[in-house]
Amino acid sequence: MFKEKWIEIFGSADLMNRLLLRVPVDLHKVLHAKGYKIRGGFWNRLWKDFFDKNSNATPRQVLEYLRKILVEVLEMTDEEARELISRLGRL
Repeated sequence: MFKEKWIEIFGSADLMNRLLLRVPVDLHKVLHAKGYKIRGGFWNRLWKDFFDKNSNATPRQVLEYLRKILVEVLEMTDEEARELISRLGRL
């Protein structure tokens, strides 16, 4: 679901692939654990809820939300999140 919506907004999965994070296996399991009534767990639930509320989201809105959840969920600093997103040449 997330990948398809990302491609719809950005035109390809290339930008998404540049944002892939290497996270410890245990964290990955927690983020994608069952129990959130959606395949992919908590992380995918965050994105589903975002896209349900923002069906016409702009690329900027998507990246701002990404920054927000990187800070709030993964506890990155705002600077770290912006640095990761800057790989896209946006924000």
